[in-house]
Amino acid sequence: MTRYTFRIPIGDWSSDGHEKCDWFTVTAAKPIEEVREAFFTAKKSLPHLDPENFCCDYEDSSVPDSIAAELATKGVLIDVDDFNPEDMARIVVWFLNQGDPELNAELTPEATVPMLPFCGFDKKKRHIGGIGYGLFY
Repeated sequence: MTRYTFRIPIGDWSSDGHEKCDWFTVTAAKPIEEVREAFFTAKKSLPHLDPENFCCDYEDSSVPDSIAAELATKGVLIDVDDFNPEDMARIVVWFLNQGDPELNAELTPEATVPMLPFCGFDKKKRHIGGIGYGLFY
């Protein structure tokens, strides 16, 4: 069975505000266009649980108790006192699956991918430092 991969940004993905964002990798049984349709379908059937409508303003880091309580009745357990980006990503994935249960969207752990530059020196006393630092101002 083919699985499609996409990413969910939690935070300021466009970097036009506080510029903090965590990215979560998700797989689904359908391509991104159908994933988006599932989101819109869920918005129509569950508008009060739409993840775009809470924790959406600057320093708005808490989930309303009514939202947390309803999510809990649906099997989505979150700690309102320690709500974090991964919790929000789990809610988004759940929400997508409500829009299309055949989507079978799942959070997947990020693969650890090595970075070309590194701190310090290798066994042969070599180093690869920063590349393109001056391109960003």
